Amino acid sequence: MIQRLPTIVVLHDMAIQELCFDAMERSLLDQDVYLENMRRSHGQAGVEAAELVLGNEMEAGALARTYPGFELALTHAVSVVTHSRVAQQSVDTVSNVPTYLLDLPFRPSLRRPEVYRSGLGPLRLVQFGYTGPNRRLESVLRTLASLKHEVDFRFDVMGKLWDTGYLRNLVNQLGIEARVTFHGFVDESFLDQKLQQAHLVFNLRSPTMGEASGSQLRIWNACAASVVTNLGWYADLPDETVFKINPDREAEELQSIVRSLYADPSRGNRKALAGRERLEQIHNPARYAAAIKKVAQNFSQDAGQSLLGSRCSFPRSRKLDQR
Repeated sequence: MIQRLPTIVVLHDMAIQELCFDAMERSLLDQDVYLENMRRSHGQAGVEAAELVLGNEMEAGALARTYPGFELALTHAVSVVTHSRVAQQSVDTVSNVPTYLLDLPFRPSLRRPEVYRSGLGPLRLVQFGYTGPNRRLESVLRTLASLKHEVDFRFDVMGKLWDTGYLRNLVNQLGIEARVTFHGFVDESFLDQKLQQAHLVFNLRSPTMGEASGSQLRIWNACAASVVTNLGWYADLPDETVFKINPDREAEELQSIVRSLYADPSRGNRKALAGRERLEQIHNPARYAAAIKKVAQNFSQDAGQSLLGSRCSFPRSRKLDQR
């Protein structure tokens, strides 16, 4: 539909190559249309890279690291709504379509969970979500294994994994199988319970594909402390709301955070509470709905700007007041 109709595009994630290839496999996107878009955006080099994926010589996820694919969504875009500054700047670099930066919405629970985590028993660690290699789970497991003789921990992993067999074998090789549980998919109440008990939640992304993290909002909703990679949307988060690590010093900095929390489990409480407050104030669904209404009201003006392209004098990027 996005290849056929002028529309407002909500660009939640820049890396959509896997989406495109899945659509082509299901005959929902014409391959010639896809390749012509790749040629228009990236020239012959982009086409040749895409053909490697079509020939099963490269994974679509690997292609997305060089050519995320978001340009394919801009063919008839009247305006673009993004949830991260990285995504907005990327669209502005390749297009004259007006862009809007809105804070991703999440409805908080009616009651704020307790932020106090007991110092009794093992350190409770959690990771969840659709987990590919860029979520750094393998690195987390190796880091925890390096601490197994000095830190008593339990690590709950929930959600879909890119290769469950490989990760189970790795856990066995590292000698931490008694401390790591792969739950697979769980219902939301079980997930929220685990988050509320956690001393730390791993929410790493390297590379990050420019997405805003719905998982981070769920973590804040549970008043849990989390560690993120200092990249993309996560780099813009206030330091008081999350632990941040440098991707070039991932193992060392993860070790330091886990050790400090084991020594003082309350160290994450302030970040957990600050994150919950940010969720309630910034990511309120009513604020988001009001901003979307303004985007819709600007449709005619934005359509004119998109048509005029580089000849227009309108500002492209717009940060709406979501109050």
